[in-house]
Amino acid sequence: MNYSVAVIPSYKIMMQVSYNRYDWELSFVHGGIFAEVLGDQEAEIRAKNMW
Repeated sequence: MNYSVAVIPSYKIMMQVSYNRYDWELSFVHGGIFAEVLGDQEAEIRAKNMW
């Protein structure tokens, strides 16, 4: 970011934060099942039920 604002006027820079929700319960196994992608409501429900 320091390089960007040094070269590009700050009013031309937009930063975005991605809100991807995944359930990473399983360990990665090559060729195995990927993490489950969750919608907003399901992610919130699971997060509340974890604690």
